[in-house]
Amino acid sequence: MEGAFHYAGFWWRFVAALIDLLIIWVASFAVGVFFDPFGIGAFRIDPFGSDNFGGIFYVAYNVDADLLGLGNVVAIWLYFALQESSSRQATIGKRCCGIVVTDLNGKRISFSRASGRHFGKLVSSFILMIGYMMAGWTRRKQALHDIMAECLVLRRKPEVILLPASGGGATT
Repeated sequence: MEGAFHYAGFWWRFVAALIDLLIIWVASFAVGVFFDPFGIGAFRIDPFGSDNFGGIFYVAYNVDADLLGLGNVVAIWLYFALQESSSRQATIGKRCCGIVVTDLNGKRISFSRASGRHFGKLVSSFILMIGYMMAGWTRRKQALHDIMAECLVLRRKPEVILLPASGGGATT
């Protein structure tokens, strides 16, 4: 049965990751812009602060930024785990590139396995990103976090993601 699988190689996965990174960056930026007027932004530059080190800008850390940072970690985890364990088996970036995440039998993974795979990416990152690069030379094109979570990343036909049409009114 393994011969029927078409493994997604390093470069397809890399492009998918760039798309997902762009989506996450835009969403994080939008949330940051929304919360900044409320004084919840991570850092503030206060040139008129009383402790400004002799006229140099004083950077005041806002404790509420910790909550935003934690929220960001949770949002990114849910972005990956919910989509990869869904019926589509892929994030938006993976869907654009025609790749899906499966178990070793080509079946849909659970939310807990998708979560383990996501947090396994920390290990892949800690060792100079070699864990990610392993997808380029392992037999089944698995990165370290895929091996740890017993997952495969397979090629499928790419999905065309259409945005809803904007327009005048309802059609009859």
